[in-house]
Amino acid sequence: MILTDLIAALVITLILGSLFLWGAKRHNPWGGWFLFFLVLFLFIWAAGAWSGPYGPTVAGFYWVPFLIWGLLFLLILAALFPYRRTDIVLKSREELKEEEAKQESRLVAANMFLFFFLALLVIILLVNYL
Repeated sequence: MILTDLIAALVITLILGSLFLWGAKRHNPWGGWFLFFLVLFLFIWAAGAWSGPYGPTVAGFYWVPFLIWGLLFLLILAALFPYRRTDIVLKSREELKEEEAKQESRLVAANMFLFFFLALLVIILLVNYL
């Protein structure tokens, strides 16, 4: 069961993640692909493993929950990262330093949230399979 869940989550992650990153090639809020695929993979695996079996089967395996959770998660991610405007605005040095400090604190908060989210997904998987 663990192996089939893992393979299903990996295949669906590769397909959906590639399509998402291809569609967001001009504006990739993740900066890189590894972290994006890791978060997507763990979420699809954890949510699909906890979902009840439903939908059509392939060799007795229910793959639809993994696909539905993956699509839902990507829709949420797409909604969370707005399109960046490219307007050029002249700002003073003080305004730039102030904006940079705010952005640094947002980055620290986002990294902490991401760490706790990844830890929570791993805990969910451990609880499900142990």
